[in-house]
Amino acid sequence: MATTDSEVLIRRATINDAKGINSLLADSFSLSFPFYNYLLPKGQSNRELVFEYWHKEALVMNDIAYVSTINGKIVGASIGRYRPASFVPSDAENHELSPEQKILVGYDDYTPEQLEMIMTFLHNFDFCYADWARQAQQYLPSGTPYVYIRGMNVSEDHQKKGIGLRLLSMVLKEAKALGAATFLEASPAGTPLYLKAGAEKGGILVTKDREGNVIMEEFCMVWRNYDLI
Repeated sequence: MATTDSEVLIRRATINDAKGINSLLADSFSLSFPFYNYLLPKGQSNRELVFEYWHKEALVMNDIAYVSTINGKIVGASIGRYRPASFVPSDAENHELSPEQKILVGYDDYTPEQLEMIMTFLHNFDFCYADWARQAQQYLPSGTPYVYIRGMNVSEDHQKKGIGLRLLSMVLKEAKALGAATFLEASPAGTPLYLKAGAEKGGILVTKDREGNVIMEEFCMVWRNYDLI
């Protein structure tokens, strides 16, 4: 049965959506084994725990996050993070949580070994993100803030129905209101959606590990204006 627009709800994500978002984005990362194995060397068996914490952290830190639901089930998600113009990315961002944020993410429920594994993942991702941000600077307007979209996914059963474009538009509208440019790294399969939403295709973002080995290469998609949203 075809899904109608009236059945699809697009709303701001909350901490309670972490599990649903996790089921979408964890599957996306599993498709890119070299990158995933670099981010979490201990193996895919731990991905659910690590990714769920990652999404909880993003949601309590007020990232720009939206989900699409059908009958209460999350079928899509888009997550972006705002950065001021003065921000210079480093390879280890601050992942310190306030006491209130720790309660929300269930921090004390994790063992020291699990937290070590989580931080390994986060700092490896930070290293890659910092390099993407440095490479993307040549395509972003100089001296302006930006939003980096780190998660954009729609479940396979609900793709090509306009849900991804609606989710993306919500993040882009917030970026526009903030006076920020936007960028993300995109596979060839995802590029048509971003072009439809008004992105410009920059160069190639090269992802390398700490030894300088190339892990993957993807397009840098940039929004410097938002005429199409």
